[in-house]
Amino acid sequence: MIKNSSMGQYEAWAACHREYLSEGMPVSISTKKDVDTDLIDGVVEKILTPVETTYSKYGIYVRITDGTRGYVKKIMQDLNEQTLKSLILSGESSQVEFKETFKVAATTKNELPCLRDEIVKEIAAFMNTKGGTLIIGVNDRQEVVGLDLDYEFIRLKREKQTKKTKFEEEVRNYVRKKLNDDTLETKYEITIKSVDSKDVCVIEVSPSSVPVFVDQDIIYKKCLGNNQVTDVRQNFFVRTGPQVQNLDARKGFGFWKSHHYVENGGILQ
Repeated sequence: MIKNSSMGQYEAWAACHREYLSEGMPVSISTKKDVDTDLIDGVVEKILTPVETTYSKYGIYVRITDGTRGYVKKIMQDLNEQTLKSLILSGESSQVEFKETFKVAATTKNELPCLRDEIVKEIAAFMNTKGGTLIIGVNDRQEVVGLDLDYEFIRLKREKQTKKTKFEEEVRNYVRKKLNDDTLETKYEITIKSVDSKDVCVIEVSPSSVPVFVDQDIIYKKCLGNNQVTDVRQNFFVRTGPQVQNLDARKGFGFWKSHHYVENGGILQ
């Protein structure tokens, strides 16, 4: 997913070393051990090389999202159009999610700002699990519909600003606000890409080494009174298969402990 800017110089080495490869990364693979031509581009769905294995002269053995198995020969620096199409055709999974719009109801074509929270939930759930890719502009039938519905409600304020850059800015600002933790900005990358001549918003998310929460505004009645009180609650989301699950404090702590702690002293892995 999100890779260090200097990763390029380590690509050949990373393809053979598991610690530099993670599920959700775009890669080029070969179905044969010792062949470096006729490579297949895709996104890693599962790393099949045993966890204790850190080196293979042929490359780490993986399964990409279209089901093909092979040896990683290159970690790609970006999701190109061909790889995105492959990802979309493979459908939603534990590490791939589609959203038709950012803040517009697709059925009524009316602006519905609360839909933005669904985007943030997905990002937080990916961070709390294994990372993943969220694509806005693709519906549940795996059809690329683009961002035109959202673009209709964008009002440009600067002369050189475009609807594309304004949309990306709006997504980024809302995610930052609801996650409420500036250190998490290195864990997701938001870009607008073209698929079949239509804009889609691709959000690549890396797993986080700390628990990630989403701020949600709530209204409740204050004890011993009928007056309503506005407050903010922090929600903990995880990814279970192609679904997002909201865990309460007890279950959230249990999940985090079982997934991210080692036995000696509760140190984060």
